[in-house]
Amino acid sequence: MFRLKANYPRLTSGNLGAGLTFTVPLIVIFLTSYQLDRLSREGFLAKVRSDTTLAMLNLRRDIEGVLIEQSLVLRELATLIGGSPNITQTEFSSWVRHIRDMDSSAITIVAAPDLVVSLVHPFAENQDFLGFDYQESDELLPSVLNTLGSGEDLMVGPIGLARGGLGIILRAPVYTPGESTSWGIVSIILDYQKFVDNVGLTEVAL
Repeated sequence: MFRLKANYPRLTSGNLGAGLTFTVPLIVIFLTSYQLDRLSREGFLAKVRSDTTLAMLNLRRDIEGVLIEQSLVLRELATLIGGSPNITQTEFSSWVRHIRDMDSSAITIVAAPDLVVSLVHPFAENQDFLGFDYQESDELLPSVLNTLGSGEDLMVGPIGLARGGLGIILRAPVYTPGESTSWGIVSIILDYQKFVDNVGLTEVAL
């Protein structure tokens, strides 16, 4: 009876060494590549975090700068109106045109004695607001009363505007000298999209 004898290669230190010689460099290359790739990604993410943090800090500074600047413009208007409570539309528009530092995102400026809009700028684009009574607006009246109650400038938004789109509204109470009750309010409405473009929010988001 014949027996078939399998002819398996014999494992010797020679061919084992040859196998290790071929395998070890591959493992080293793989591990090195993996580590470098991981470090590269970590470095990239760290740079992204750093750049993003810096961009957000700059963005916050720019947003605060615009809002503070427009609050000062609002306060100037409130003071002017308080000193001339019988101001005409022509005088109001002239004042607004000559106020410095008005941001380009400001699309509407309104003054409302006794909470009824009687002065607007620019006039042609906003004359439809004349006669608007805040006391008849369930949406706007609470924030208007908050402004009067606090005696301070307040900001609301972004909110939907009657003309469409979103806006940020800055409001200030107006007081006349010697009077304990307010004359009314004055408001600056900023177009939200123009505002975010001006401060660089759109660019940072991209």
